[in-house]
Amino acid sequence: MILWLAACQGSLSNAIFYEDADFLDALPSGEDLAVAYPGDPVVDADDALYFTTTMQTFEGFRNWSLLVTTVSDTIRAVPPAERGEDLRIWGPGVWDAYPGSFLRLEMTRSSDHSLYVWTFQASEMSDGPWTEFMSGVTGDGDWDARLTWDQDALSEAVGAEGSGSLELRYFLHEDATVIDLETRALATTVGTPGDSTAMWFELTPEGAGEFQLAQRMDANPGEAFPIDEYVEIVSRWDDAGVGRGDGQVEGGDYPYPGLVLTQCWTAEGALSYQEDSEGVLPVEGTAADCPYEDVASADAL
Repeated sequence: MILWLAACQGSLSNAIFYEDADFLDALPSGEDLAVAYPGDPVVDADDALYFTTTMQTFEGFRNWSLLVTTVSDTIRAVPPAERGEDLRIWGPGVWDAYPGSFLRLEMTRSSDHSLYVWTFQASEMSDGPWTEFMSGVTGDGDWDARLTWDQDALSEAVGAEGSGSLELRYFLHEDATVIDLETRALATTVGTPGDSTAMWFELTPEGAGEFQLAQRMDANPGEAFPIDEYVEIVSRWDDAGVGRGDGQVEGGDYPYPGLVLTQCWTAEGALSYQEDSEGVLPVEGTAADCPYEDVASADAL
């Protein structure tokens, strides 16, 4: 009888452990949000502008994703404080990222375990009041997960620097990873103030991919009377990293129909072709050096 009870207790403990893991697996991880360019080339000052923009945006996205996944990793290091059939609560726990503050996570799931809803909360007191600063849903609709980060709420809760918000969605498939990100005047220790920026990635396991960016910015910095333009950029590259970028600038210094610039580059990022619709920049190379023939538009944003 004693052996039977011990075996049952062991099975129950294992079941609880696996259930905890199911909840944690629904949180965003660094593996989920990994972005990489073939060969991880080093950017040089003479590289193609669109290649440089793509690599800089990769680095910026890694910083944003680290902001999110570091919070998830902090919670993964401790067991839940409360468990229910379809409920888990972690914390309150000391949050070393913001000395003197505390972190808490609430998660619920649907009865069929297909949908997880979660909220991260922060406070300067271990017993609250708690302020929600990041929330998300995993397993809902066409996206594997979607989340919102509210820097204003975090600043109010624990005195964190910055303001603005971030919305992130991602879809993980064996053929490709798709990531969609939008920031709204987001400024933190890993970013700078600005208007809304939208970006979209589609990355294949073989290395080929596509990146789209839409942003309002000054396309001619340093002017006596700076004025913003609306900028869209689409970069595409093959498995080796040979790429093409198509961009459109409209408004401000470039009234309708604006300016369209195409650049292509080698696997190392060196410019192999360049031409724009208004003859602003010198033509370099030939279009035959490009891995793609068509002009792309930011149709995913």
